[in-house]
Amino acid sequence: MLICAVLVIMGIAALVLLVFFLMQPSPEIKPIQSTTSAPGEKVMPTDEEVSEMGFPDSAGLEVIRREIKTTAQGEILKYQEESYYSADSFSMISENQESFASLSVEEFRKRIIDVEALNCRVDLDSLKNSVELKCDIQGAMYGEDSYSMHFFLNGTARFGFDLYGFQENGNKLVYEGEISEVPTTIVFEFPYVLSHCHEHVWPK
Repeated sequence: MLICAVLVIMGIAALVLLVFFLMQPSPEIKPIQSTTSAPGEKVMPTDEEVSEMGFPDSAGLEVIRREIKTTAQGEILKYQEESYYSADSFSMISENQESFASLSVEEFRKRIIDVEALNCRVDLDSLKNSVELKCDIQGAMYGEDSYSMHFFLNGTARFGFDLYGFQENGNKLVYEGEISEVPTTIVFEFPYVLSHCHEHVWPK
C-alpha cells in the first residue's frame, strides 16, 4: 500500500510540473534584421565593391557612354574623361559626390602607368547626367614633341588594341567603338600632323 501511495504522489507531482511548464510564456522571438536595403532604396556601392569590380563602370552603376580626350600641351597631356550615366545611377553618384570623386581619381591613378596625374578634379553635370574627370598627365613626353601613350593603353592589355586601332585624322587619332559594352570615343590630339607606331606619336 505504501508503495502505491508513493507512486500516486510522484505521478501527481510530475503532472503538476508539466502543467506549470506548459503555462510559461513563450520566449520573445526577435525579427531578423536584414542587411539588404528596402525595395527602391538607393545604396552607393562600398569602396571594396568598387575597387574589386573596377570602378567606376561597375558595382551597379549604369554607364550610357564615355568620351575620352587627351590634348598635348608641351610636357603635359591634358586628360579629360566624361562618363554619361542613367538617371538612377547619376542620382546615386550625386548623393555620394565626395566619395565618388575621391574614388574616381584614386582608381584612375592606379590604371595609368609610369606617369603622374596632377591637378585632378571631378565635376558633375546634372543636365547631362555626366561625370567629368580632368587631370594633367606628366611623364608621357619623350624627346622633342614625341609622346608615349603606353600609360593609357598598356600595349593591348587594357582595351585589346593599340594605336593601330585608331583612325588617323591629321593631328588626331580617333577611336569609336564599344569598350566593356559601353559606346566609347577616344581622341588623342597633338599640335602637329602626326606619325605613330603601336604606342608612340611624333611629328610627321
